[in-house]
Amino acid sequence: MKKIAALFLSAVLLTGCNFSAKTKKELDADGAYFTYPAENVTAFDVSPDGTLYTAEGERESLICSYDLAGSRNELASVDAKTEAVACFDDKLYYALPTDNGTGLFSIDTETLQSEQLCEIVGLYNANNLEIDGGCAYILGRDASRINVHGAYYDEFGMYEYNGERLYKVDLGNGNITASGIEFPQAFSVLDGSVLVYAADENGFYFTGFNGEEKSSNDLGSITSMELYDKDKFIFSSNKIIFKLNSGTADHDDGMAEILENVLVTKGNDIRFEGGFGFIRNLYGHEEGSGVIERFKISDYIKPNNKIRFISSEYSFDEPFGCGYVIEQRKLDSENFALTILSQDAGYDMCIINSAQDYSANIRSKGSFYPLNDVEGVAEYLDSCFPYVKEAAHTDSGEIWMLPVLLNAGAVYYDPKNCNAADVTLTENMLYKDFIGQCKKAAESDFSDGYSVHCYQLTQNMLLNYLSKNTSFNTEIFRSFAEFSKENANISNFPAYMPIACSAENDLLSGSGSGKFLFGYSFGSRRQTDFAELGLLRACSAPKLENNAKNAVTCAFITVNPSSSNLEAALDYIGSLAKYLSAQRNSLILSDKSLYSDTDYMRDLYNIYENGQICFNVSSEIIFDDYIGFCSGELDLDSLISEADRKYAAYLNE
Repeated sequence: MKKIAALFLSAVLLTGCNFSAKTKKELDADGAYFTYPAENVTAFDVSPDGTLYTAEGERESLICSYDLAGSRNELASVDAKTEAVACFDDKLYYALPTDNGTGLFSIDTETLQSEQLCEIVGLYNANNLEIDGGCAYILGRDASRINVHGAYYDEFGMYEYNGERLYKVDLGNGNITASGIEFPQAFSVLDGSVLVYAADENGFYFTGFNGEEKSSNDLGSITSMELYDKDKFIFSSNKIIFKLNSGTADHDDGMAEILENVLVTKGNDIRFEGGFGFIRNLYGHEEGSGVIERFKISDYIKPNNKIRFISSEYSFDEPFGCGYVIEQRKLDSENFALTILSQDAGYDMCIINSAQDYSANIRSKGSFYPLNDVEGVAEYLDSCFPYVKEAAHTDSGEIWMLPVLLNAGAVYYDPKNCNAADVTLTENMLYKDFIGQCKKAAESDFSDGYSVHCYQLTQNMLLNYLSKNTSFNTEIFRSFAEFSKENANISNFPAYMPIACSAENDLLSGSGSGKFLFGYSFGSRRQTDFAELGLLRACSAPKLENNAKNAVTCAFITVNPSSSNLEAALDYIGSLAKYLSAQRNSLILSDKSLYSDTDYMRDLYNIYENGQICFNVSSEIIFDDYIGFCSGELDLDSLISEADRKYAAYLNE
């Protein structure tokens, strides 16, 4: 039997706690969100009075308690590591590995004596323990099923079954019962009901402990779930990464995103008690060094009618859900534009990126519900860069859209390595000069350490040109087209403009800059990936002429004036505006205190501050024929005359 030693014998140790089934009484906790000062937590649970109990330590477990204010008490030590802890009926229960499997132990709260209740032979790596109705439920890996494999595939890959099996232990008589569910993945228990998430040849489904009735609902591979009200639960899955979500077993009920920047890795990482959710969050932390966070359910999960949200099929700009149930539907480009322009009543909101080739047409011809009176929207726009606020208003002063993300071309580079390679990258660098530096990099010792997506770079140049010109018959465009055909041909990428390099991924893996020289990206999310490294600098994308504004595209949300669910849509818009107003390193807000205090982030801030939002036009106007010019199908004069004809017709529609 594993030993446990009392560290404190005073009555304050565990008195006043009534470990029973989860109560409906709300905890008397201050604030909607709180982080506990706990470290190296391997498992935790919460008692009905809100006391947090943790197992801490890499090799041995120190059992600790925290009150609602975060005050810590060390209670007892266990000479082995546990990753599953549960509170119930004035006792602490925990699972530990034994010679033959997993032992279930309890600690008497008065004497602090430990007792082994049973041993589940052949069960290993127990990662979730819950107790309800006098029974303990344990999920772990069963030695007899290690070589049993699932056969279920979906768009996210194969369901990785690792021999999991769910067991029930009767605390009254010690009887052990194995669930007959073949491929269980996660479970939760509340008020005598057991909800299990599992898979079979038909996909993911929900069921009870005995697998009696199945409810099909594909939420991806769930790492952890916790019931908080009847069949409503909090969960994390690989389908929506780095977010905590809420949902039900019924597919038609939809799901809501409730927290961002969340990484939970096992069943014991989410708990609920008294109106609050608790998570062991490893996001941004090494394994074992995550933090315990508490959040008030009612502040993070919104009761609302399902909001119907549409986007184009290649959109990756979906904003955070802010606790609202949102049904997303992706349409092909033609149907997406037609749905918006026709004011189809079948959707409530849409997201558009001004980089998409129909964005200018939608902006000029679409009809959008004005957001002026939505609480928080005007304040959010006031906090954005001035040109963003300007783009969000019509000439008559109506707020027609909510900007959520900006993208500007940026070259991020390692100054030390660039100096060694004799590569010079500067702000306001011209296109021809940048191509020259790419050629120089290709001949250096860092030839495998840089990347320039020629196609994206060309798109940025054309977008920048369209923002200031109504004709292509100019010396600037002729010079650009002739030079780029010879030196940056997008119909046949030159070898000195590689699309990707492994050295850039090494930066993010924490292995240092190594041979990394520079990279080009038109995505702010990719650019801010390097925010905390302290290694890089950045300059704006090369330009066609000196001192030009940086071409910036904007992902934005509009509300359908014909929506039958307008109240819910506007409520979400208000919540999202407040959420966006407080984001760090967003590259859309003007308050410099919201950015990391590094040279790199100051560089990026300057790039985005000196921007201009561009709305793209149909690729039929210039881009399709430009590709034909690069491949030799069109001469330059034909390209220009045809593009001018199409652009004039577009502008005069």
